[in-house]
Amino acid sequence: FVLNNKIDHWNSGDDGYAYATGASYPPGSQNSNTAGSTVDTFRNFYAGPSYEVGVGLLQWDTSSLPDGATIDSASFRFYITEKTTGNNRTFMVEWYSASNWPIGTNDYTSVAGNDAHTGTAISSLPASGNATLTLSNYATNISKTGYTGIRTHISEGEPTSANYVFFRSFDSGSSYPELIVDYTVPSADYQLIAFE
Repeated sequence: FVLNNKIDHWNSGDDGYAYATGASYPPGSQNSNTAGSTVDTFRNFYAGPSYEVGVGLLQWDTSSLPDGATIDSASFRFYITEKTTGNNRTFMVEWYSASNWPIGTNDYTSVAGNDAHTGTAISSLPASGNATLTLSNYATNISKTGYTGIRTHISEGEPTSANYVFFRSFDSGSSYPELIVDYTVPSADYQLIAFE
């Protein structure tokens, strides 16, 4: 039978973002944030010049999945608080090993990965509210014994405007990001032994 497991965050440090700023692209001054009410993903240009690139980082404890389960599908559900795209960018998702936690400046990259979700146009995401993205390559990337992590990106290329997606974090107190996993568990075999 098929089960649906909506896995929430339970710890403040499970989500956040790593970013870099600077007057040239790609920017080089790195930092990270795990205490805000939003997980911020961005690739921005502002007059100055000033460049900002940030990646979102999230992990979930997926050890409650049965060892014998077959994962049939997975999706990422998150509550957007603000978004914009002046350069018609896409929002992308990369599988990211939970061994990289806790979040720090080493988790920053300007290279956008998309092996979990190839990309959805920011313009097609809601301005505010829930969004759900279908994930791929889940069978080898969702852990049944520990944590599962992802990193979110704005598609690559030097920006000439602001391009970002902000969504609620664990610290927002509501509408936590969810990893939704549909899986099948084998039917149990029973043996009946009858005695006279």
